[in-house]
Amino acid sequence: MEEITMFGIAAMPAIMVLCLLVGIASKNAKFIDDRWIPVICGVFGLIFGIAGLYVMPNFPAGDVITAAAIGAVSGFASTGIHQVFKQFTKTDISADLEYYKNLAKDNEDSYLNVVKAYNEAQAELDLDDTFENFDLSEAE
Repeated sequence: MEEITMFGIAAMPAIMVLCLLVGIASKNAKFIDDRWIPVICGVFGLIFGIAGLYVMPNFPAGDVITAAAIGAVSGFASTGIHQVFKQFTKTDISADLEYYKNLAKDNEDSYLNVVKAYNEAQAELDLDDTFENFDLSEAE
């Protein structure tokens, strides 16, 4: 850890964590569209980078423009890290989706069988429009 602190690189993960928190807060804000979250993280990273120049000892920049660039890159990197974590932890829902598609198809077939059987029974027995005297077990 001494080598990291010697070059001031420890500031970058700190800015990334702060920007990640800003991104999570932005995601939970209902009035912010998700496509703006990387931009928001980049801008906050820029601000944190400039603040870090004046607040953090051994910050890896000696001027405001370099500090802003380091901060912005750290902010954009926080969204990338979030997406990597999200992609590795997401579950495969294709099996569940296939199950529900088949269930919907089975229900549609059952409904169509009931309607067909009802129409046949109504035609044969001259029933009124109720399901009285209708036995679903004979529909096949």
